[in-house]
Amino acid sequence: MRALLLPIKDLRQAKQRLAPLLSPEERFALAQAMLADTIRAVRGVRRADRIFVVTNYLPAMRAAEENGWELLREERQVSESVSVDAASRQCAECGVTALLRDLAGKIRLIMRRTNARTELRNNVRSA
Repeated sequence: MRALLLPIKDLRQAKQRLAPLLSPEERFALAQAMLADTIRAVRGVRRADRIFVVTNYLPAMRAAEENGWELLREERQVSESVSVDAASRQCAECGVTALLRDLAGKIRLIMRRTNARTELRNNVRSA
């Protein structure tokens, strides 16, 4: 069985590395926008048999429920890697044999490739 794992941290704690540049409100708004984009992308997934959300963030729990995704509740979040590793073990126990774990990394890769193709097309058109 193929599955996708979506770890979602408490957005109030997200984007801490941007603290020197953005206010807490701006970081929260950025994290909300990124989460909305990710949820939209995951809604379009067609080749996963199941989608798991690992979180302790109430709005993310609601989003999982609204979309019919399976919720893996966390008591507390230590780090993304700890969350993903624990959730991966739970997925394996549920019969998952292929798990896409690094969704954010894959989305960034796809966006870079898409942007590169768009830039190439624009350069070809203008030549």
